[in-house]
Amino acid sequence: MRFDVLSLILGWTLIAISIPLFICSLITIWLDDFEMAMKAFLIPIILSPTIGSLMLKFGTRSDTPERLRDREAFAAVALIYPIVVFIGLFPYWLGGVFVGPFTADANLIDIA
Repeated sequence: MRFDVLSLILGWTLIAISIPLFICSLITIWLDDFEMAMKAFLIPIILSPTIGSLMLKFGTRSDTPERLRDREAFAAVALIYPIVVFIGLFPYWLGGVFVGPFTADANLIDIA
């Protein structure tokens, strides 16, 4: 397995996912509140391109784009789904949208 190719694909995907997060934060500032947008979107907007840049800087080689094969492409697609979901859950979780079983005053109807 060529881990430098995986780092290249995953790194660029994490950098690219920060663009829609930034656009959604601007829309949240416009529609709701600046404080709400910063609370919900600041951590994922910083975390996603930082991890992506670190993966590109330390995980790739100079000839990495030429080394992409089918195995690495399938592995990258399989690995990027949980990472994007993990980054994408932060605005909901930090913004207070998530109502879980451990939230104070949560009823069964709220959780379901």
